[in-house]
Parts: sequence; structure tokens; C-alpha cells
Amino acid sequence: MSKHYSRIFDAMPYLFILCAGVLLALILAVFDAFEQLYYLTRAYEAWEADEIVVASFSTLLALIAVLIVRVCREAKQRRLEQDRLHCLVRCDIVTSLPNQIQLNEELLQSTSGLSNRDRSFALVLVRLSGFERVLDLFGQATGDQLLKEFGQRLVQLVERQGEGGRPLVARMRDGSFALVIAMHEQTRIAERIVGPITDIATRLETSEGFPTALTAHFGIATCPKDGVSPESLLRCAGVALHRAGRTDDNAAVYYDPALDEEQRKFVALTADIRTALEAKQFEPYFQPLISLKTGHLVGFEALARWVHPDRGVVGPGAFITAAEEMGVIGDLFESVLKKVCVAALAWPSKIRVSVNVSPVQLSDDQFVDKMLESLRLYDFDPDRLVLEITENAVVRDMNAASDAMKRLRACGIRFALDDFGTGYSSLTYLSQLPFDSVKIDKSFVTDCDKVHSGHAIVESIINLCASLNLKTVGEGVERKEEAVALQKLGCDIAQGYWFFKPVPTAVANELVKSWTDQPARGREAGPDGRLVFES
Repeated sequence: MSKHYSRIFDAMPYLFILCAGVLLALILAVFDAFEQLYYLTRAYEAWEADEIVVASFSTLLALIAVLIVRVCREAKQRRLEQDRLHCLVRCDIVTSLPNQIQLNEELLQSTSGLSNRDRSFALVLVRLSGFERVLDLFGQATGDQLLKEFGQRLVQLVERQGEGGRPLVARMRDGSFALVIAMHEQTRIAERIVGPITDIATRLETSEGFPTALTAHFGIATCPKDGVSPESLLRCAGVALHRAGRTDDNAAVYYDPALDEEQRKFVALTADIRTALEAKQFEPYFQPLISLKTGHLVGFEALARWVHPDRGVVGPGAFITAAEEMGVIGDLFESVLKKVCVAALAWPSKIRVSVNVSPVQLSDDQFVDKMLESLRLYDFDPDRLVLEITENAVVRDMNAASDAMKRLRACGIRFALDDFGTGYSSLTYLSQLPFDSVKIDKSFVTDCDKVHSGHAIVESIINLCASLNLKTVGEGVERKEEAVALQKLGCDIAQGYWFFKPVPTAVANELVKSWTDQPARGREAGPDGRLVFES
């Protein structure tokens, strides 16, 4: 519609000139101007008045022609400028794809005519994960080139997958991509596009041939099921995309009304977390680490707990993810670490403390400085601190993780590779990064006393770590048989509910007094409660 009005406006000068010419001709005709001019030239023929009139009239026509040409050029230039502005307003500069403005227009057109066509369509939002790492490694120019290539491949894919109608690929203001795909009512969009788009993302390479290994999240809303207006469809797809971003990589989530309630709870949770940080409601709970060679207490793993005034003690699964998304995980970590240092200062110096580090923190340039500052503030020996890092955290940004770990290791801080066996389990991390110990995931420790694949995996991990001079820690020990099996396989340390569940500082102090110089006690260790190891 805007282009239509623009063309009418461009034609206005021509219409004005035409109307002025017609009006002038009518005025001359009414006053018999041509006859008067004839008599005038005849009366003053000696003055050559007719030649003067013809010359004047010719000059006037020439001026009019010049004016028309100039107006035409200006109109053409204005039209080109308007077309360029129209393109800039409705196209993404990086990918040359339609942007959110044009997407809204297309969605409005599609939804307004939906009742006249017996078909529906899906709006799919796609967000690339790990792209920040690509920018850090290769620069903005390479990032723009990859985005453009990814957008072109999306267009080709959507055109192949469309079932009638006009497919559309656009780029949103937040950097995600939007796909509009016509479909039959029973069509499952995720089954058709998630795999191919995931394959496109993982296979993207720089112009020098370096792989990027990007992953993607998908939020899907369908029309008319989830909405019949651009606003409602974009909102629903955005809610689904946000939920997908909180799950595993390459996850696709369809919009469901239940997600709205989940979103409201999440918003309320973020407000509560901020209040809890201000009120210092986050406390460390300590789970004992027991030597499988002596049975003595050798350390604790400090686990964050939210001591809520109404809900009681809340586990980390309820708030860690939200804190990461809010960008306050660093503040939460510092708050808990300071309380860990205060508690551990009262224990013997041979008792070490492990704390978990979020992947987000390793990507923070100020993480190392803040960590060391906290230790200096409480005069805490860095040699007593162990930072537990998951494999996924290392994979997220290998270079950042390596730099941070090497700086902290130089100060005496130790590192444990957490949940080993559940992630990528690449030997590269063990050989290139300064890990001191490996924590065997609970999924392998469970029933490791029985002869099956889990037993073989635990034995392989222990032997591998022994050859690399790394200590091993068995997580999630819940039965005496599991503890004994780990000891027989050569595992160094164990932790789990059979020894003790995570406890507050006061109980941890009592355990230090009881278990430092004598064997620990398990829940199922016999009549006297003492943990007995076989020699």
C-alpha cells in the first residue's frame, strides 16, 4: 500500500503541469487570445512582432521541457531513494533477509486471509547457540559471512519443505531466525526441519575451512491453533523458544498454554532470587568426601542451598539455571564462596573444599580476579580449594576455560572434572587442561558392584586416571556394596548418601571432629555404624 501511494506522489508534478497547461489553454480560448495575437502581429508587422512572439513561445516551451526533464529526474531519484529506504527498513543488513517489520506484514497478510484458504502454517523461531564463541575466535566479518550463509541455506530448505503458499525466512531483532512454513494440519514441522537445520548449523565452516559446530534451539507456534495474529504467534513462538533454550542443545519445543504459567513462575522466581541475594539467603551445604583407602574424612563438596523463609531449604536445581539466565550466577557464587571460606577456616588445613563452577562463570573475563580477591579477603589457602567443572562447561569455550584454569592453577587452586562420562568424555580435556581429579558420575557408580557394563566403565575410568596420575572420586554412593566395589577397583575417594547427605555448617563441624582421625560411619555399615573396608 505504501508503494502505491508513493507512485501517486511521484506523478503529482506531471499532473500539475498538465492541469496548468489545460487551464492556460482555456483562458486563452475564452479571451480569444490567439485572434488578438493575430491582429497585433498584422498591425505591427514592420516590427516583426510575429517573429518575437514565436521566439518567446519557443523559449517558453524549451523552459517547460527543461522543467519537465528536471522534475522527472528528481522524481526518479526520489523513487530510488524511497525504494532503498524501503529495503533498509524491511531487510536485515547482514543477511539481506526480510526483517521483523516485513515478517509482521507477511504474517498479517497470511492471517487475514486464512479464513479464505483451508490451510494453516507454522512460525518457527531458530536461535543459534555458541555463536559468541565464533565471534571471539574469528571476528565479526567471519560471523556475518556465516550468518548470511546460514540464512541462504534456510531459504533453500524452507522452499523445499513448503506445502503450498509462500514460505518466508526472516531475521529477528534479537538475532534469531524466523521461518514461516505452510503445512497441512497434521504435519509435524519439527520432524521435517529440526534435523536438516541442525545439520546445517553443525556443518557451517569459515572461509578458511574451520568448523564452527554450532547448535540450535527451536520454538514452534502454529496458526490458527496457537494464534491468529502476528503478535500472538510471535509471542507463543518466543515462549517456546525460551523453553527450548533451557533444555539440551538442538531441542525443539511446541508452544503449549502450560508454558505461559511456567514463564510466569520463572519471572516470579527471578524476582525472588534477587531478593534472596540481597538478604543473603543462599547458604553452603557440605557433603563429606571419604577416602576409600583409610575411611577418613578428607574434604567436603560445598553445594548451594537456598534457605527460603517460607519454602525451607531449596535445592540448586530450582534456582541455578534461572540465576545463569539472569546473569547473577557470579554474585550467587561469590556469596556462597565467602561463607564456605569462613566455615572451612575452622577446620584442619588438610580438609579440602570443592565448589562447582558454572559454564557462564568460565566465560567471564573477571571470574579469576573475583575468585582470587575472595580468597585474599578471608586469607584462605588456595591449595585447599577445588573447583569442579563439567565437561559441557569446557566444551562451551575451550580457550576461555583453559586460560582461567591455568591462571588459577598457578595460584594453587585445584580442579576436578565433574560428571565424567556423561558429556563428551574427550581425552583432550584430561591431557591439555590442569585437572587434578576426575569425578565418576553416579549413573556409573550405581550398582557398580555387579558385573555389567557400568562396572567395566568404572574400572576403565579408574585405570585411565591412574595412568594419568589423576585421583578418582565416585559420586552418588548409596550402598555399602558400591563403596566396597569402588575400593576394590582402586577408586581414591567416594561421596554419597550412604556416608552422609549434604548438611549445614554446624553439622559439618561435628563431622570434622568425628571423622578426621577415625573411619567414617555409613548408614548401613553394621551394628556399630562403622564403615568397614576389606583389605
